[in-house]
Amino acid sequence: MSEDGYLMFPRPSVHRSPLVLGRVCRLWREISLMTPSLWCRIQLGDLSPTLEGYPSPRYRRDLGRDSVTLREWLRRSGNCPLSIGICYQECHETEIDFITKTNEVAILYIHRWKHFTSHLPPALFSWNVIFPILETAKPVLEGLHLIAAHCFEESDSSSSHFKPHHIVPSMGDSASMILTGHHNIRSLVLTSAMMNLERFKLCISHCPLLEKVEVVGHNDPSLLTAATFNPAYTLLHLTQIDLGALDGAIGPFLDVLSCPVLERILVAQGLYLP
Repeated sequence: MSEDGYLMFPRPSVHRSPLVLGRVCRLWREISLMTPSLWCRIQLGDLSPTLEGYPSPRYRRDLGRDSVTLREWLRRSGNCPLSIGICYQECHETEIDFITKTNEVAILYIHRWKHFTSHLPPALFSWNVIFPILETAKPVLEGLHLIAAHCFEESDSSSSHFKPHHIVPSMGDSASMILTGHHNIRSLVLTSAMMNLERFKLCISHCPLLEKVEVVGHNDPSLLTAATFNPAYTLLHLTQIDLGALDGAIGPFLDVLSCPVLERILVAQGLYLP
């Protein structure tokens, strides 16, 4: 985990396991290739925070190869739960297609996600994608962090956002509010798209084991008026909530929560969360 609390994972490097094991001898290489647990964690991209236990090797920027690397890495992971990070500090418009392709590879393995972090300058994940991801992911998923420097707004109809056809055959509005069952997610960070009150309630009601939640709220006056009549959702494990909003009051988001073990709350109104 990074210093700012985001889920991060080790980068591929010939100087570290598992790749370094294959350089010892042919036997070690064969053994490493047949050990799926060595291939279940990976981070791609140029973002390199200080990580506990994960000294970050120098990154050679090659977005065209990242999707190939990820596909081969995950192919070797057998049936192990996966921890994947796709984290770029900088991204030019000409590189969006490469990053999208890498995300498509990750989506192919969504049924085995344990932790998934996407940290991108542009916002690729709109709510038309986030809810299908939550719906498609299996109970093994514990951490979902979709982070962007600038998030989608409610009125944003940009065609540049990520459209993973593997999980969303139709990207209509009806696909954006589907969420059933209960999920085992402990850490939920969604700053890639603004979250209105209804979406917030839908998320927390289906993720009762949440320990950390971070979102950027968006106010719909008609929904806020009705919020006073809704009961609070009790999250027995929630210890940290970070809530930002670019406009209006964010009190209604807090009103629908009951957190008996809450230890930290950060509210940023009119600003993005730091």
